[in-house]
Parts: sequence; C-alpha cells; structure tokens
Amino acid sequence: MSGKAWSLAYTVQKVIQASHATKRAVDAQNGGILDAAKVFAQVISEPATSVSGLRFQAVAPTEKFSEAKEYSEDPATVVIRKIQAPSPNTVFVGDLVVTESEGKVGALEGSSMSLCRVVAQEGDEMISDSSEHEPFHLPYDTVWLLADNEKLSHKDVTDSRTWGPVEYSKIIGRAVYYCRGASEHGMVENSTHGMMCDKAIIDYEVDPQEFIKTSDEIIKNMCMPKKESDTPKPDSEQSEKPE
Repeated sequence: MSGKAWSLAYTVQKVIQASHATKRAVDAQNGGILDAAKVFAQVISEPATSVSGLRFQAVAPTEKFSEAKEYSEDPATVVIRKIQAPSPNTVFVGDLVVTESEGKVGALEGSSMSLCRVVAQEGDEMISDSSEHEPFHLPYDTVWLLADNEKLSHKDVTDSRTWGPVEYSKIIGRAVYYCRGASEHGMVENSTHGMMCDKAIIDYEVDPQEFIKTSDEIIKNMCMPKKESDTPKPDSEQSEKPE
C-alpha cells in the first residue's frame, strides 16, 4: 500500500466495490441494515489488491508486459485487484483473471487458484477447431477461460478446455501489475475498460519500488528448496508417541 494522499478516483472505485460486496452479502444472507453497514465498512477499510507469486510458463506471456518476446519459466509476482461481484459489468473479454478453478500449470504460489485469460462470455458462440465438437453458446453467467501460452498443448494446461464454461462467481480478481525483477515490471495488459477501472487502484496502492522489494522476497522464497521439516506431518503421525 502506498502512502499517497487521498484520491477521489480511488475512493470512487472503493465505494463501487464496497457497494457490490454489500449487495451480494445482503442477497446471500438476507441481512439487515447493520450487516450491510459492516460489509461496506470492511471493504472500504481493506486494500483492494493483494500480491501473489506466479509460476509463469502457462499464463501471461511477457510480450503482454514488456518488449520481451519469449515465455519464461522463471517465477514472477502479480498484484491482484479483488473483484467483489464478478459479472459482465466488472469482468471483460481480454482480462487476465484469477479463478478458483485449479490448474496444472501457472497456478498462484501456495494456492490451487490459477490465472487465465477471458476469451468469451455468456451468450458468445463457441466453435471448436475439431469437427468432433458441435458449436454452442456459453450459458448465462459464465465465461470461457484460456491459458495465455498458446505454444503449450491443451494437454499441458488446465483451462476451459478441461473445465468447460466457468461461472463468474469462480473469479476472484484481475491481475493488474506484475514484476519479474527491477528491470521488468509494469501494468498487465487487460481489456481497455478493465484497465481504466484499475488505474486509480494501481496508482494509489502500488508503489513500484516497494513492490519490487516485496517481489524479490517472494521470488527468493519460491526458489528456495523446501526442507523436509517444512512439510507438515499428518495429525496421525504427530500424535504417535514412541513406546
């Protein structure tokens, strides 16, 4: 989080997010005014972004971020802008999003979530390259997600070619900024509308120099070999005592 002065554009984005979260919570729990006020205050008080490590091979080719033209298997970090109420009004074709659907390659470090690009949304007609599959229209409230790295076979990645249509509710946020070192960092290329919505959030919450330091530490930890002692033992093993 940066220490910048108050920003009207940032505040507007936070209020919009808080309003979305409040409506979703009230609709889901049939809550009252007090519950709604608590949700609204919580979203307003929390940062709109978080930072995660990323295994880079299957998603987000570097040409989307810089002048580099090759994919890299080196780890990187990404800033994720939380999306409180994923819908066609907040998630757009072209966005690189975090989904709860587990992927084989390109997963966020320490979680089963992964990054994929939105390539189609509800109502769009999907036509396969294979004659074995009939064309179909995406169902209501779903998107079609693909890993960015088109050089990888669909057998090497996990995306909508495995999952099928993904519900909007499975989307956690949008990748908005990335770093793979001091010489390569910047905004993620998303849809035009998505980038417009995210700019105020990035300007206020992302300090590039602080992010580079944080990124270096995360990448260092990702590259360190895990010790056997770092692996939690099952409860049954921990409870056993020598006779």
